[in-house]
Amino acid sequence: MVLRLAHAGLRSRLGRIVLHPAFTVSLFLITYYGIYFSGMADRLLPTWYGHMGLELLFLISGIVWAVSSSVDSLFADPGVRRAPVVSHRYKQCPSCRC
Repeated sequence: MVLRLAHAGLRSRLGRIVLHPAFTVSLFLITYYGIYFSGMADRLLPTWYGHMGLELLFLISGIVWAVSSSVDSLFADPGVRRAPVVSHRYKQCPSCRC
């Protein structure tokens, strides 16, 4: 049940947008460089809520980036079975004398 919900969420339109490489790279650049170079970090880090908020923001952006780099086959149609790729160099074939 949880796996089906996760697949449905990741295959949704919002999931495709969030997991697109352009979004994840810009999210990383905005959260890391944008916060530190804009001076927001100087205002947020001294408070406990700001510090925890930044930690959660970095954690979420890291999880989104990691998931986006590992779910390539998630967007494939589950009803389509792909044939395994087998090189004829490792398997003898009758058409050539390998």
